[in-house]
Amino acid sequence: MRLRILLVIGFILLSTRGEAATITVGPSSCTASAVNSAIASATDGDTVELTCTGTVTWSTTVTIPNSKGITLKVRGGTYTPAPGTFPLLVTCASGADPCVKVNTTIGRQVSRVTGFRFTTSFAPRFGVVFVEGQGTGPTGTGTFRIDNNLFDTVQVSDNANLQGTVTIWTVNGASSVLTGLVDHNRFLDSSYTDSYVIQINDQSEFGGRGIPYRGGRAWSNPLGWGTSDFIFIEDNVIEQQGRYARHLIAAIQGAKYVARYNSFVSNVANSGVQAELTEAHGYCFCNSIGHGTRGGEIYGNTYSGSQVGYSVLLRGGTWLVYDNNFLNPPGNGADIFLREYRAGSSAMHNQCDASCPSDPTWFNGATDASHYPMHEQIGYNLAGQVEPSYFWNNIRSGVNRPPVVDSAGVQKLYIQENRDYYSSTSKPSVLSSYRAYSYPHPLARGDTTQPSAPANLRAE
Repeated sequence: MRLRILLVIGFILLSTRGEAATITVGPSSCTASAVNSAIASATDGDTVELTCTGTVTWSTTVTIPNSKGITLKVRGGTYTPAPGTFPLLVTCASGADPCVKVNTTIGRQVSRVTGFRFTTSFAPRFGVVFVEGQGTGPTGTGTFRIDNNLFDTVQVSDNANLQGTVTIWTVNGASSVLTGLVDHNRFLDSSYTDSYVIQINDQSEFGGRGIPYRGGRAWSNPLGWGTSDFIFIEDNVIEQQGRYARHLIAAIQGAKYVARYNSFVSNVANSGVQAELTEAHGYCFCNSIGHGTRGGEIYGNTYSGSQVGYSVLLRGGTWLVYDNNFLNPPGNGADIFLREYRAGSSAMHNQCDASCPSDPTWFNGATDASHYPMHEQIGYNLAGQVEPSYFWNNIRSGVNRPPVVDSAGVQKLYIQENRDYYSSTSKPSVLSSYRAYSYPHPLARGDTTQPSAPANLRAE
């Protein structure tokens, strides 16, 4: 056993040569500078543990570099079981934008942020925890985990920047996907300046360079239902009790996510505008954002609150949505709402780009069905293949609630049941080989093996 004492910041490193070490920071000082110094001294797979209690203000970003995977934790901090125990409150102040930056890459151990209670004293542009990079971790189950934290009344500056309280971006130019887990957190009144609570995108380009091509890599690959090839968001409580957030989960630019067994609550509107709780943006702002959301799975969630616009709003991509429970009637008249802006009303397609250099078939402002199918709309992918979505057993007041297609413009000519999507009360036979990915997620269990994926799954 070797002992290193670093007096400058007062932490102790205990390590067995060749094994992961735990570096403690505190208990007298847990400043951002002290934590960054501890991270700098750590090696891949080490833990940096904060032992302070009470409060601390960070005015600079705490950064985990992509040269190492680090567990950053507060001793005794957890949200399991709720309402949790959080010995240390970190206030993110001006200069800490984001408060914690997690950089990942291929060939590193898992980076983890756990046990914190965060709040903000300003409106950071990049949120509180910002994960950016690539990689699937040492076992292929994910390269990051954000868990057992309380995000308590967090302000985020501007939804147009595509960030949230927790932001997850695959780095542009990545040669690998980015996968990981956000679990067992409580988000209370987070991202309350008309922004997003959890935001996901995949900036990796395919077929060219620049913004119009971003997100294209995900669209060039199979979707992979039932596999680990997603950002997993599970077992969280995301609630807006006194502050408004536009989307509780938002996605764009080829993002792929699985939202399962979460509780979503929205009890506040913004000048009459109600929140959309789980959302996916479509292929519309091509020249300014890039491709739309690739797709994913949304199941086993509970949606409630007095100010819910849509519980599930999907504007593109390919989805499995099932076994969700809607407790309150939605303000906009549909629990699950499907849209295609390019075939909408003039007010809708006027916000889309007139042209798109990454898609030679691009058309915006359809007034008839002659441009069906549109790439990346519900039911059709970028490779010119039919790729329908499936919805089943989504319940409110004991009754299955099928999707509703927006009636503005000619969207109902472009998104049709039994062609572009299928709705039923039980799992359709065409998905007989589909199995949901291992639950709890292996990173939540500490597993070191990758569960077997379903073989030859393709729904037509």
